[in-house]
Parts: sequence; structure tokens; C-alpha cells
Amino acid sequence: MEAAPVPVLYAREAYQREQEIERHVKALQSGDADGKEAAEEALEKLAREDNAPGNRTAIAQRLVGLLSGGTARGQEDVARALGNLAYEKVEAAAANRAAFVEAGCVEALVALLASGAAGGQQWAARALANLAVDAANQVAIAEAGGIKPLVALVKHGAADDQEQAVRALAALTYKNAANQAAIAEAGGIPPLVAHLRNGAAGGQERALCALGRLAYNPANQVAFAEAGGIEALVAFVRSGDTGSWQSEEALSSLAHGNDANRAAIVTALVALVANGAAVPQVRAARVLCHLADDEANHAAIAAAGGIEALTALLAGDDDDDVAVFGKYDAKKTLKKLGLVIAEYASKLRSENASLKRQLGEEDVVDLCGDGAPPPAKKNALRDEHDRKTQEHIVEVKKEKADAEGARDRTDHVAAAASAAAATERERADFQGTNAMYLTTQKSELQSLVSEAARALIDADVPTHECPDNETPFYYMLESHRDDGKQTVPWNPEAGRAMTLAEGIAWLQNNPPAKRRRTRRPESDRDSLSSSNVPRRAAARRSARGPDRRGH
Repeated sequence: MEAAPVPVLYAREAYQREQEIERHVKALQSGDADGKEAAEEALEKLAREDNAPGNRTAIAQRLVGLLSGGTARGQEDVARALGNLAYEKVEAAAANRAAFVEAGCVEALVALLASGAAGGQQWAARALANLAVDAANQVAIAEAGGIKPLVALVKHGAADDQEQAVRALAALTYKNAANQAAIAEAGGIPPLVAHLRNGAAGGQERALCALGRLAYNPANQVAFAEAGGIEALVAFVRSGDTGSWQSEEALSSLAHGNDANRAAIVTALVALVANGAAVPQVRAARVLCHLADDEANHAAIAAAGGIEALTALLAGDDDDDVAVFGKYDAKKTLKKLGLVIAEYASKLRSENASLKRQLGEEDVVDLCGDGAPPPAKKNALRDEHDRKTQEHIVEVKKEKADAEGARDRTDHVAAAASAAAATERERADFQGTNAMYLTTQKSELQSLVSEAARALIDADVPTHECPDNETPFYYMLESHRDDGKQTVPWNPEAGRAMTLAEGIAWLQNNPPAKRRRTRRPESDRDSLSSSNVPRRAAARRSARGPDRRGH
């Protein structure tokens, strides 16, 4: 039996392949989920065979025909299959994309994107994103009117639809200035910024990718800022875990040649370095380092306080990995700002010299000198303050001495408390005037108040054992007790430490005769020291019982 002629064999094989393709395409439309997946795999395999060019053409023509005239569900399935076969990681994907475009796939997908059902729009956007990997296809998609429906889908689509549309726009902007301008003209920047702020993580990264490429185009800088893009990018630097290099590139592009954008970007980043948490600080320092590559940004960084913020970051005590990276970027940035720092130091010297001229050379310490200790300086205001303070202390001490010599024991306690209260009032009046001179006054005040408190306790006012951390600082009488408590005059009605004024009032309302106090022998009184008076007073009260102390 003679073999069939070669043309007949080729025709038969071609017919068989067409029938097989048709069978898989039908399964793609009407099968269950597993059947559709199997059909896609079979079509992909046919596109890779030795005679693949013919198969690809047949598959492309059949799918595009269904995409244009099939049911809504069928269009969705076909768009998904086209996107999968065009995906760049699929073997022979480039050849598949070329066959699809030649068969009119781009126009059919754009039409489905513009007027199809929601599911079909999502898969159409995905297929266009995969096709846009090729530069020629980017042009074809734009010429077919694909940009406006993609922007509309980002604005109004469901979450999944938005993400695929953002992905397609990001692909269309790659090294294509015409598409970048067209997307901005179609109003694409505001919805992309909104997606960067509020989209899912994957969508945010793709929106950042698209915005970063759009920012390369100087014509988009104003629209970018008006849409809040700068704030969104800085927020992404503050909180985004990935894609930070894209935000760095975008911010650098937006700052280039635009003074308003530059000032807004640098001010926000410097504030983040100065006051942000550890990781955002490092990210902001890295972006500033990137911005410092452009000398046009140096003055803005210095004017926003960047030198001080970066110096503080470099001088920080933390030494973990995050801090090390931050210090590295801060040091690198300051090095790039070398000329500006020199000008900054010169400005400080000039301001210091001006300040010295205004205040008088003999009364000013040179802050820009060589580090040698400054000579003693005269200061008339400080001398006058010292004189008045000393006069006041002498006056208070005199009042205290007069009160001690003119009154009996009860009056002596009241005078001591009155003098301490007067000193305390005067201390409050002088508080904040010069902290360097208040330390001595505080010590003397504590001594006076402590003496008054001991006198009140010795006069049998009510007392209470207070923990150290709850005891007013002016009643710290026994700082070395092992039990961590203090014996202090107590106001039982108010449930707190007794003020000196309340102690005086208590003494006046409870004279010695009313208190029926038993005087100690002279030898016992002489043996009491400042450190054991509270303990002995407490022991006496414990022996008499709680009814006379209110606790």
C-alpha cells in the first residue's frame, strides 16, 4: 500500500490540530474549573510545539473571535486564558503576545475593558498588563484607547479590578514618556495616589511603581503635588515595608527643578529624621542621602534643619543594626553637604559675633572659639540678683531668730513653721530665675522645714508612717531608714501630710494643758538627736493608743 502524499499528511495534521484547538476552546468556555484549567494548559502546550506558529495563529484567532462576540462569562474565560498565555514567565510568551496582537487582541480587550462585565474587565486589564511588557504593545494599547478605561477602572472598579488596572498602567509607563503624559492627562495621578494611600499591599506597590515612573516626567510634578502625592510618598517612607527605593526615586524626581516640591519634600523628611521612630528615621535619612546627590537640594536640606537632625541621628547612643544603617546614611549625607555645612558654620560665627556686639564683648562667652575655658565674666544683673537673694536670706533668718527668742515652746514651733513657709513662698517667687543659685536655697529650706517638722512631731501633732515615694520632699527626715518609710506630721481629716500652716493651727487649737502631755526628763530630751526624734515620738504614740492620733 502506497504512503499518502506529503501535502495530504500536512493537511490532515493541520485539520487534526484545528479540531484539537476547537475542542480545548469549547472546554475553556463550558467546562468546570478543572476543565478550564486543563484546556488552558493544553492550549499552552500546543503553542509550544514544533509547528507552533500555525498553532499560535489559530489559537489567537479563535480566542479573539470569542472575545469579541461571545457571552459575558465566555469573554471572562477567554480574557483570563489570553492573559495566562501572554504572561512573561510562560514559555514562548513573547511569540504568543505577538500572535495575539496580530489577531486584533488589543482592540478586543480594550472594548471589553470599556463596556464589559466586571469580571471581564478585571481579566482584560490583566491581559493588557501582560501584553504591555513589550514596548510595541504599549504603543498599540495607547492607540487603541486603552488608557482612559484603565484610569476609570482604578477610580471606580472593585478592589481586584483596581489592582489589575493599576498593574496595567504601571506597565504602560515603563520608559514611555508619551504614555506617562497621557495617563496624567486622563486624570490618572489622583486615583493612583488614592490607591497608594488605601489600597491593598500588592496594589500599593504597583501604584508606587506607576507613580514613580510618572514622577520622572517634569510635566507631571504640579499635578502630583496637587493630588497629595508628596504626602502619600512620605507616608509610604514612614510605614511601607517594601518599595522604598521607588519612593526615593519618585521623591527625587519630584524635587528636581521644582522649588515648592523640594521644600515640601525636604521639610517632611527632616521632621521624620528628627522625630520619627527608629526605622522611619533610617528610611528618611536614606532618602535625604539620595536627595543630597543633587546639589540643588543642599540649601533646602540645611534650611529645613537637616544638618541638626542628621547630626543628632549620627550622635545617638543606639548601636543596633537599624541605628548603624541610619548613622551610615546620616554621615554620608553630611559629607555630601560639606560645602553647605561650611557655610552654615560661617553663618553661626557671624551671628555669634553680632550677638557679642549687641550684648557687650566683656559679658559674652565665645561659643565658636578653640574650646579653651572662658575667662570669668562680669554680669551686673547676676550680681544684683545675688545681693537681693542674700539680703532676703538674712532677713528670713533674722525673723526666725526673733521669733525663737520672743515666744514660748509652742510659739517657737509656730515661728519655725512660719519662717519655713515664708522661705518656701520666697523660693517659689524666685523659682526659675536662676536654677544655679536655687540649689543652696533649697537645701537651707529643706533644713528649716525639717527642723519645723521635728518641732511639730515633738509637740505631739498627729503623725503617720508614709512610704518614701509618697512623702513630700520637704518632709524627708529619715532618708536612711531600712523600712523605706518616713514619720511625718499628718492631717487625719484630709488623709494626707500636714502642711506647716495646718501644724501651726493644730498647736493653737491644742495648747499643752489640753493635750495633758507628760514631760520627759531633761536627760531624755537632751539625748534625742535629729535622726531618732521621729522614732521616739512614734513609740510614745503607739504606747498611748490610736484614739488620740486619728489612725
